[in-house]
Amino acid sequence: MPNFLLFLLLLSGVLHAEPLRLQAFNQAKLFNQEQLSMVHYRLALSPYSKRENRVQPEKFLLLAGQLYRETHELPAGFDEQDVFDSYREQIPTSATLLFSCERRNCGESNDWANVHFRIKQLYGLNQYQFYSVYQIADNQYLTLYVVRRGNRRVYVQIETLVAVLPSLNQPSQK
Repeated sequence: MPNFLLFLLLLSGVLHAEPLRLQAFNQAKLFNQEQLSMVHYRLALSPYSKRENRVQPEKFLLLAGQLYRETHELPAGFDEQDVFDSYREQIPTSATLLFSCERRNCGESNDWANVHFRIKQLYGLNQYQFYSVYQIADNQYLTLYVVRRGNRRVYVQIETLVAVLPSLNQPSQK
């Protein structure tokens, strides 16, 4: 029953906070954009790995709120590190970095693309991926993922979650 009430609050538009919007990188093309009401949003605070026959992050926050997602595509020839840095520079200095990884330390790109984000175009080369999570405000979280695919195109995933309430739970560890 509590999930149903939370879902009704989300649908009724109780959340009016304006999410942080990052300026698109030069020559980036908007590939996908969505706004979703989420009852169980998993904010990954560690790489994905296989544990107990499930692929999941070791640490995460389970949140509910309005999710704003954008996927950007860049043509071949851009450096994924430069793209990542360009987006990161736009994040307010008051934001708190909750987790960050780069390259192979992020685990398998396949897990980020197909399990976490569920966007197959984000599947790229493990050595060319970057992921960071920031807490922008008490109830706002921003996720940034950049990856270069085998075709040399760079994809950027930006997700901002405006949570119903500030997170009261500690990162889950299974």
